[in-house]
Amino acid sequence: MTKEDVKKKMRKFGIPDERIVHGEQVCDLALKIAEKMEKKKGGVLNRDHIIAGAIAHDAGFTRLSGKPITVNILGKKEITVQDDVMLHGLYGADIAKEMGYSEEVTLIILRHELIVITREERKALGILPLPDHDLVPETWEEKAVMYADGLMFLAVGLGLDLWKDPEAPAKGFFDLLKATIGRLSEEKITLSHPVLERSNRLNAELKEYADPGWVNM
Repeated sequence: MTKEDVKKKMRKFGIPDERIVHGEQVCDLALKIAEKMEKKKGGVLNRDHIIAGAIAHDAGFTRLSGKPITVNILGKKEITVQDDVMLHGLYGADIAKEMGYSEEVTLIILRHELIVITREERKALGILPLPDHDLVPETWEEKAVMYADGLMFLAVGLGLDLWKDPEAPAKGFFDLLKATIGRLSEEKITLSHPVLERSNRLNAELKEYADPGWVNM
């Protein structure tokens, strides 16, 4: 499988070029991470699954229907997202299935967010519909794509140092989590929220497979 094969399918399904460009950037990083995983852990990761999952990971944005909200991240960057943005992985997995991709690829897309809100947490918060699977990444291919996307947002986009600051993911995702699920949750969203703590733990696990030089830090 080539990147062009996936991009062609994306265009056929009406996915905007901006999502395809971002997907290719994540793909390039994910392949570097995969190579480092293999060198450190042994074994061989499935490049076809990584390429398809990475390039198509944000296809689900095309099916969001929530109202736009503006989120100020760390006082340094404003982004506009729809208030149902936490469903884009689920919708993206559906699109990948419609494209004919395997379950391995659909799970990469479902589990591609470093800000992981589990199935049970979503049920408690009323983030519906619920996926059939939990959202915590399990395979190394899933982790490679998830971490590559996290690098693009946190390190490239926000300039956070994921290697030296153990709380960088929580800091980077805090405002987004507060703006999206904070309105649904009865508990106060703090930097020690279980979702944000999980992001910190995943970063601690995966940062050894990435190089700060890849994100021009």
